[in-house]
Amino acid sequence: MLGRPFRIGIFSRRREEAEGGNGTEETPEELLQSIKENEKAEEKRKAAEESERAEKEEKARIEAEKKEAERIAAEKAEEEARVEAERKAEEERIAKQKAEEKAEEAESDKEEAEKRMDDEEPKPVGSGVFGNIYNQFKGKVKEAFDFLMKHKGGDLLGVFHRKDVGDIDLVWGDENGGLAHILHKHVGEGKSFANVDEAMSHIQNIIETGKNDFEDGDKIVFRKGSELVTVRKNFREGGKKIADKNWILTAYDKEAADNGNRVTTKVIEGKATPHTASADKGSEKPEKKQEKQSVFDKAKEIADKAYSQPATAKLLICRKKTSFGVSKFSFLRGLRLILC
Repeated sequence: MLGRPFRIGIFSRRREEAEGGNGTEETPEELLQSIKENEKAEEKRKAAEESERAEKEEKARIEAEKKEAERIAAEKAEEEARVEAERKAEEERIAKQKAEEKAEEAESDKEEAEKRMDDEEPKPVGSGVFGNIYNQFKGKVKEAFDFLMKHKGGDLLGVFHRKDVGDIDLVWGDENGGLAHILHKHVGEGKSFANVDEAMSHIQNIIETGKNDFEDGDKIVFRKGSELVTVRKNFREGGKKIADKNWILTAYDKEAADNGNRVTTKVIEGKATPHTASADKGSEKPEKKQEKQSVFDKAKEIADKAYSQPATAKLLICRKKTSFGVSKFSFLRGLRLILC
């Protein structure tokens, strides 16, 4: 409501306007009505101003709240990022620590295993013509091969066994006999066996399932297909038998290149099939083959005499010409085929 001085002022002004103006004088009722209208207009103006002010304040409040919410969200995101970074860093630290601990544990296990292997390394039970003797490898073919490949020496008893022969030993030997000889002459690309594992499996298979192809007082030959394993029944030094034992002398494939054969291809019934051919050029004449067979037979006969009549055998071998008309060289070559 308007104050008293304001209402009096309006009343006086209107009276003056009435007196000096158009000669029309407002009645008190009209004047009061006019005052009320002015008061209402003033109230509306103030209400509008108050509404505008309140609206501005509300907008300012909302904007401030929005900025505060954004600030809080940013701080929260920053905190979450920091916590996540710390979590990842901790996980990486723990993972690294575990990896280091695992590596240390593995290294420790390795050292312990090596120490245990050294402690558990088979101890020789004696010594013989092939070096240290071991009896811990009976029936353990893979372990026996691994042991000899590692130590490059030793005489391993009973690695193989056949009912008709008994135990068969595996020795390292040298380039003239034993595993060392087999590796040197018959294992490798283009040879009887591609690698050590193949040689091992084939030798075991031939001994266990092959047939006894030849046997005399000095050796046994087991055959399976074109593959052979020769087992010596004793050990001789300078022609004198100094030990009785079954041991693997050699093993090879007769049709392989390391035995003087080469693989060629010939056509049989329209099909190309591999076959072996002698490394010598051309084919042998019938009479030459007959002579070689004769040498072979005679050499075998002399070899048999070498066990029962050593002096007679020695005399026959020392002759420049054998009694059956071939050179000493040809005879000795045939004899070597029998004895080796």
